[in-house]
Amino acid sequence: MRSEEDTAYEVAVAPRKGGEVLQERLQAHTPLRSAADPDEIAQAAAWLLSDCSSFVTGTVLRVDGGARA
Repeated sequence: MRSEEDTAYEVAVAPRKGGEVLQERLQAHTPLRSAADPDEIAQAAAWLLSDCSSFVTGTVLRVDGGARA
């Protein structure tokens, strides 16, 4: 049986090793059925740095396509 550590390691390393199969499996379990573009991650970071988020405190902004929903 595989541990959560093994799975987390594969998630972190697979994109660097050309893990297309793992990438497809991860996308299949994400409600939006796609991986984030770097621009989507950057937009979330830009929003956090902007005045629009000035009243946001003590929360985690998950930019994961609903994977942990």
